[in-house]
Amino acid sequence: MYYVGIAIMVVGLLGLIFCAKKQRVNPAMQSIAYIFAIVMFVGLGISLYEQMGGDTVGDIENERLFLYSRSAVAGKCLKVDNAGKKVLFITNPGWNKDEVRKEQVEKQVEAFKAAYGSGDVTIDSIPVPPDFDEENGALEELMTDKELAALLKNHSDVQVIVSDIGLPEKSERLFNKKDAPVVFLLSQGNISGKALVRLFKSGKVAGMVGYKNKADYEVKADEDDLIKSFEVRYILIDKNNYTKQQLD
Repeated sequence: MYYVGIAIMVVGLLGLIFCAKKQRVNPAMQSIAYIFAIVMFVGLGISLYEQMGGDTVGDIENERLFLYSRSAVAGKCLKVDNAGKKVLFITNPGWNKDEVRKEQVEKQVEAFKAAYGSGDVTIDSIPVPPDFDEENGALEELMTDKELAALLKNHSDVQVIVSDIGLPEKSERLFNKKDAPVVFLLSQGNISGKALVRLFKSGKVAGMVGYKNKADYEVKADEDDLIKSFEVRYILIDKNNYTKQQLD
């Protein structure tokens, strides 16, 4: 549609030039010139609309569906060996302070629940200072093993963690105990690849979202099949393939 808009705009411009030449001998061409001007502006509008994102609302919803697909796959993965266990969904601080972010997180959790088969899920985040700026603050700098330990202490009854903000750099020690929760990572965070390999090997990381090198970003997500949508852009890294993945 972008090039269609350009073509329409060119036609309108050529019509204006033609009318400008003919107006000297035929004043009636002025009214026709107005029509060509409208045609030109319509073409300009179409090209700008496409260049600036086209169906912006539809694109945003499409990206959200891909986001929810990650949670659906997390639920499907954890259901295999951890069905029915109490889950803590860790997300960004202040997730419930505005309706847009709150709805997004809640829909992520809904997608997880549907695939996991249980509604026993609590949403929480790491503690941050009162003056923490959610827009400009670096969460990675605040999220240490100490903050994660404090969060886990507040939810000592959870057996499964789904983290949307990854794990801190030195958090491996928190999962060395036999009764420590099992983790699924929607993002890696600051934990090293070497630590992740050890946690995969011990069974404490059940899965992690990886990204396809040659994903087709023109393909739309399917609201009715989030698992299939996941496969368009991502890969599931789990106990079956973690040794073959490049974990940085």
